[in-house]
Amino acid sequence: QEKNTTPAQNAAPAAPKPPKIDNAALKKAAAALREENNPQNFNAVINLMMRGVFLAPAKIEIGESLSGKADGRKTIKADEGAHPVLDLEGKYEGFSVSGSYWTFDGIEVKNAMGNGKAFYLGGHYDEVKNCTFHDNGELGFQISRLIATEVSVSEWPSNNLVLNCESYNNNDPSKNNADGFACKLTAGYNNVFSGCSSHHNLDDGWDCYTKLATGAIGPVQVENCVAYRNGYQLNDDASETDWGNGAGCNGFKMGGENIHVAHYLKDCISWGNKRSGVDSNYNPGFKMRNIISYNN
Repeated sequence: QEKNTTPAQNAAPAAPKPPKIDNAALKKAAAALREENNPQNFNAVINLMMRGVFLAPAKIEIGESLSGKADGRKTIKADEGAHPVLDLEGKYEGFSVSGSYWTFDGIEVKNAMGNGKAFYLGGHYDEVKNCTFHDNGELGFQISRLIATEVSVSEWPSNNLVLNCESYNNNDPSKNNADGFACKLTAGYNNVFSGCSSHHNLDDGWDCYTKLATGAIGPVQVENCVAYRNGYQLNDDASETDWGNGAGCNGFKMGGENIHVAHYLKDCISWGNKRSGVDSNYNPGFKMRNIISYNN
């Protein structure tokens, strides 16, 4: 029987292909950005990167001077049909954001340097959506202050949303600190993780640690999220290997050092983690609702 080669009348159009970019031009623009925090250079890097280039020339710093406004957000979003990947090649850190009113949508960040942050968020009213952080040399994504002079919880990064993101296979050289997501130590109020997945990280899926030296952080809300197989490495052939971390490896770690913080974990699932599915870590104020935790 002959095949019908007539295209269907209602066939969906093919997705547009990302344009090819001269990576040398991208590296030149990023080098200029590294030398001075110049908005023109910054825009050149971002405009090129969002077309789908594998980029590894420098850390991308977004300072307070580059903040948007409540009625005029700034957005870094993948071009239609593109899949931008920030490949840090084990040499650089990734995004360092102290600016506010930014939206990041559809970016993959991988291979940050050992003990270097893949995505460090220290601003306010920022949104990180549909992003992936994996195989980095420290934790995948963190909310904490970036400005050392911010000493009180009211100044620390606040009102940030992390939505539908994934973080996995992150591993630091000391085999101790690489969480999937963290909102800890110096984070402010109203930070929310929703619809996210954290798995196969060396340490915890989520870390909301507090310590006496810096005091209570703002309550973190984690909702509709999944944490699984933390403490185990995901290999290329889909097999698993124990990361070799003797501590941590929880699905959700929700506090520290007997400091009262009303973190709220709701509608989440935690399974197959090397240690606990959910660990209050001596936080007497931790609350949770509708949590499934099994086989940890």
